Amino acid sequence: MKKVKYNVLIAGYSGFIGSSLVKRLEDNELFNLTLISKSNGVNLEDGLELGNIHCDVVINLSGVTNIDESWSNPHKYFKTNYLSTLSLLEYSRISGAKFIQISSYTYGVPSYQPIDEKHPIKGYNPYASSKIISDQLCEDYSRLYNIPITILKLFNIYGEGQSDRFIIKDLIKSALNGDELQVRDLQARRDYLWIDDFVDSIIKVVAGQESGFSVYNIGSGVSYSAKDVIDFISLFVNDVRYSPDVSLSSKLQIQDCVCDNRLFSKKFNWSPKVSLKDGIQKIIYKETHTV
Repeated sequence: MKKVKYNVLIAGYSGFIGSSLVKRLEDNELFNLTLISKSNGVNLEDGLELGNIHCDVVINLSGVTNIDESWSNPHKYFKTNYLSTLSLLEYSRISGAKFIQISSYTYGVPSYQPIDEKHPIKGYNPYASSKIISDQLCEDYSRLYNIPITILKLFNIYGEGQSDRFIIKDLIKSALNGDELQVRDLQARRDYLWIDDFVDSIIKVVAGQESGFSVYNIGSGVSYSAKDVIDFISLFVNDVRYSPDVSLSSKLQIQDCVCDNRLFSKKFNWSPKVSLKDGIQKIIYKETHTV
């Protein structure tokens, strides 16, 4: 018989992060999971019927995340991400469940590096703006209804099972196919965190969340350029070729982005375990050894 300690509701469980989290928790006897998503018939934009759902912690991974699409369909992003968050917060308000909001990078072009939680918030695309107003809603619910709410702001998560539209997976796929790698900006730097390290951070919060409202930046604390990523791929794939993608503007708006993860690391005794080089090697091994 399972000795359940945490009854956890995961909204948006079928995506890249959600499926990785579920895989880690479903066989752990301490966790009893309730999984909801559009893929199993739950549309949070229409509200959440309480029914027989009994949970101590809500993890909000729901919503839409494609930055490019958010430019052409901002209504979808503001509506979906805000209303999904609102429905889950209402569940927490009524049930008394703690709340973990999985947010995103919302700092725009950085004013300084590394980027800590005190950095000014800047909505630099519709997706980021939809997360900003959703995060503000979380803060309001925590203050008005005394709900313990923790927001985790992700920088760049990567790993096995991620969509090809993300740069590391896209570059690896192109290299393995023998295609020339098309890169928009070789020098722009990003902070990349391995998916399992991020899942560790969520589990730390589930186990150690306190009362009140908290915001934490989650990243590796180191930035790498696209050229660095290509160089790592070249260690494990022969004859990697690359060139600038002339169909796009030559430079990205954000040239460097480094997460200051010290606040979370100190509070939850957490640190990343997988380097970018090792993570890339893991993905390549998985891609080349899958039947």
